[in-house]
Amino acid sequence: MNKFPPTMSLSEELRRDLNHLINTTEGLQAILITDRDGIPIIKATTDRPPELSLKPNFLLSTGIACEQASKLGSGRCKTITCLYDTFQIIHFNHQPIMITLIASEEANTGFLLSLESQFDPILSPLKKIVHVK
Repeated sequence: MNKFPPTMSLSEELRRDLNHLINTTEGLQAILITDRDGIPIIKATTDRPPELSLKPNFLLSTGIACEQASKLGSGRCKTITCLYDTFQIIHFNHQPIMITLIASEEANTGFLLSLESQFDPILSPLKKIVHVK
């Protein structure tokens, strides 16, 4: 039961939707959907995202930080927000999937956090194709 048009694959549909979200959200520069090891499953970017923020090692370190934060006794870490001099990164933890938003430092952080629910429809199909170690 595939809800996507037969001429468009799941990844094409996701990339189209992610690009639309980037183009309609002020300051949003990239959306990356990765596995827990920081390996990109799909990404959509403008021509402006900070190069460091797209590297798997950088993405992996945030996933590790989220796992470690979950061990502090306060429950599962659901979101990590990092603010840097020239950009900000928001990670949504939906193990085994991580969703990363990369935005300019001027972007509205609260609004970016409110975008999490927009990813709910794509999580189920992605979790089926990502294997948990």
